[in-house]
Amino acid sequence: MADIVTPHLPSWDEVAAASRWPTLLIGNGVSINVWSDFRYSALYERAALTSAAQKAFGALGTTDFEGVLDTLWRTRTLLAALGQDTSTVTALYDEVQRGLLDAVHRVHVPWSFVPPATCEAIGREIEKYERVFTLNYDLLVYWGILEKRKVSGTLAVQDFFGPPDPFDPDE
Repeated sequence: MADIVTPHLPSWDEVAAASRWPTLLIGNGVSINVWSDFRYSALYERAALTSAAQKAFGALGTTDFEGVLDTLWRTRTLLAALGQDTSTVTALYDEVQRGLLDAVHRVHVPWSFVPPATCEAIGREIEKYERVFTLNYDLLVYWGILEKRKVSGTLAVQDFFGPPDPFDPDE
């Protein structure tokens, strides 16, 4: 089946002008636009993975750590439900997770390489929203907040990884 392509996708400016969106969800695309080494393939190339982990990626035909981790999590859940041993899958899950964090650390852009104007632009965009959620493992959003504060002295942010209002997964 051929892919269906929408003849005209609206620009972000058109979408944003249509209504006020109180929440922004930031994904890896933002990071890749700043530092191409945040691409899944670059992370995979830099990860120190065993042959078993590499086989998992190969079997799934991907370099996407999140996809592999999701598959391993679901596999572990299914094996547990069937009363089967999950130790091998659990160990592989832990390895892939550590490999991802290690790879992000290895490829992370040095702060001195990111122009202050880029960080400030990220901060200005974040400022437009009541809530911002990032799925990224890098520091670019935080650097954007810091740069925006340095330039304008403002940008109130509540990080939900700690007090006073820690993240509540039930919300």
